[in-house]
This record gives sequence, structure tokens and C-alpha cells, in this order.
Amino acid sequence: MSRLFGVRRSLLVAMVVSSMVVSLGKNVLATSLQVAWGFSQLGPELEAAFQRFADANGIELNVVPRTGSWANHYERLLLAHLGGVPFDVMFIDQQYVPTAVQQVFEDLTPYIDRDRFSLGQFIPQAVTAFQWKNAQYALPAVVNNNAIWYNVDLFSAAGLATIPTDPFTVGDSWSWDDFVNAARRLTKDHDGDGRFDELGLWTLPPWLHAPWLWDGDWVNEEGRPDVTATPVVTGITKFAELGLVHQVVRAPTVAHSVSGGFASGRVGMIIYGMTQAMQLQTIEWTYSVGLLPKGTSRDTVFYSDGFAMARESKNKSDGWTLIKAFTTAQEYALPVSSAAACLPAYIPLHRFYLAQQAQQYPSVKWHDFANAQFTGRLPVLRFSPNFSQIDTLMSQAYSAVTSGEKPAITALSEVQPLIERLY
Repeated sequence: MSRLFGVRRSLLVAMVVSSMVVSLGKNVLATSLQVAWGFSQLGPELEAAFQRFADANGIELNVVPRTGSWANHYERLLLAHLGGVPFDVMFIDQQYVPTAVQQVFEDLTPYIDRDRFSLGQFIPQAVTAFQWKNAQYALPAVVNNNAIWYNVDLFSAAGLATIPTDPFTVGDSWSWDDFVNAARRLTKDHDGDGRFDELGLWTLPPWLHAPWLWDGDWVNEEGRPDVTATPVVTGITKFAELGLVHQVVRAPTVAHSVSGGFASGRVGMIIYGMTQAMQLQTIEWTYSVGLLPKGTSRDTVFYSDGFAMARESKNKSDGWTLIKAFTTAQEYALPVSSAAACLPAYIPLHRFYLAQQAQQYPSVKWHDFANAQFTGRLPVLRFSPNFSQIDTLMSQAYSAVTSGEKPAITALSEVQPLIERLY
């Protein structure tokens, strides 16, 4: 072992021990579980749920919230594994699944088979998101999908119809051109000072949306990355034109006076997931959600987070019990959904949670928003063990295009060889 790794391991042990700030359970000598939570805070509802579970099972739970980004969270999990002090249970994003080949996560298939545990009660895409080489490395806890959140009051003032919610019946009535036209009508300079006082769109769509809206993927049929494929180039070019040509989005090339984001009431649309609702609890204007526009196809991005178990865990029995409870039992799974601001992946709880949200946020068509998760039109994100590095390269290329520095084909051709080596 190198001295550097030895020092890093010592620092890791100190970090893990000192950061276990939420220790639950009455008997410090009881069987313990170390749980890595995927967000920076638990919140009182989820903390109480962990406490109930610890008391009911006679164990001590040390729950460690995430610090920093999801990438930092992943690094902590990996270093804990390499340092010999693994977390027993980990709340993970679906992009972590390829690390199973590095023997970080336990294959849950034997536990599922032994208990005759039905995966058929979960949203199907959420289950497959955590599969790798015919093994199940996590149970899905929550799901989310992106949509367009829009200001109904601004749409009405601009004479625009509401955005459709049903991908099967609207045909081409919400095309990319319709979306651009709406954004242009929503972008206004009221005082004539050369800066827009209202914007049609708050942020550019993520680059990952580009290929799917134009009926493609950034990974080809042979399973290799090809970010120079026509759907990727077309999509990123169209996205860049929102700022460079149409001047409808917050971008370096667009002069505006808008601050405060979508919640300010001066932005027509934003592309976001369900968590946007958490930021809109005190607004005094009406908003709703609708489909992403149709390029040549109409798709969106499906996200799933879930609970995995460490391959090196010394307490897999209690770990598996916790994973089942916090994905399927109402008293434990619903607090997870609330803390993550996402929908339960377990179908019996999915509709129940939607009904709760409909009462809290009555202006949002929650069932329409969530029904897209069952349509089969939601491509699961393609990740690789080095996706963070790939994402960084693609984000840099995307920035070069949206700033007008380079055409899309040039920027993407430059990063293609690097991405091929990383994938």
C-alpha cells in the first residue's frame, strides 16, 4: 500500500466516524448499520422514520447525509469500500450501477429470490435502471422525470394555449417550432432599454436531452459512444439557437434584467423535475406542467434513486430488511419520497403520494406529469463507470456551442476520441 493511500485511508476513517452525525437507536451495543443518505439533509420526517426502524429492529443506525455533489457522494462510497470501512446501505443514483463490476455493491438477486420478493410492484424502468449484467444491484426508492413547468398567467397574457400532457393524443401540436414560438412571445422588453424584462425560458435544456428529442442516442447500436451522430449534433444546435438566434433564454448572449429564476414570475418556462414544486410553495401566480416539445420524437429523461447494499457489509441481514422497508412500507418509504422530493417507485405508494401532492399543490396536473413514467417513452439515462468525466467533456463542448464559439459538429468531434476512451 502506498503511503498516500495509507494517509487517505486514515483520513477516510476519521471522516466517516466524525460525519455520522445522525446516530439512531437506544442501545449503543446493539447490531449497527452504517447508512449513506443521498442528500445533504434528512429532514424531521425521514429522521423519525429511521428512528422508528432502529427501535423496531433493535439496532443502531448511523446515517450519514451527503456532503457536496453526487460525484462527491460516489467518491465517498468508493473510498469507504477501498478503505475497508464500507457503508452497509447506500442511497444511490442509477448512474452508480456500473460500479457493481468493481465489487462495491451486493447483487440483491439471491435475497429477492429467497424472499419471493416481487419486483413487479415497482415502476419497470426503475427496476431495470439498477440492473447490470443480469444482476439487481439496488431496489428503486424514488423516480422522477423531466417536464416543462410553465407560468399559466404569462401564457394566458401572451394568448398561448396550455402545454399538452398526453404524449399519445397530441400528435404534433407541441412541436419544437411551437415551443420556440411560445418562448419568443413570452420574451419581452417592456421599457425599451434593450434588456428583456421577461424571458421565455430560464435555462437551456441539458445536453442529455438533445439526442432523444431528435429520435437518437449518444450511444450507437453497437454500444459505443458517438456524440457526432446526427441527433446529437442537431439537438445541441437547436438548443444553442435558443440563445444565439431566438434570444429567449438566460444565456451570456442574451441581455436581460430577470433575477430569481422561474419563481420570480417573470419566466415563462423551465425544464425541470418534480422537485421544482418545493420551490414554488409561496408564489401568488398559477403554474402547471406539460410535455417537452417534440423534435422528431417526444421523449424525456427518467431518473431513479434507490438503496443498495455493500458487498463487504458485515450485517447484510439487517441491511436487506432496511432496503425492503424503505422502498415498500408506507411509514418508511413515503418519508424517503418527501425528503428526495420525488415520486415513490413502488406502485402501491405511487398513486397515494400523487394524491397527497395534488392536495398540497392543486394547480399541478400531477397524474398527467407522472403517467409519462408508464408510457415506455422514457429512455433510461445511459451511464458508464466514467460518466462524470464524460459529462464534464460534453458540458464543455456544449458551452462552446451555446456561446457561439464553435459549431456543434466541431466541438463534439473534438471530444469524441476522449469520450471513446472513457466509455
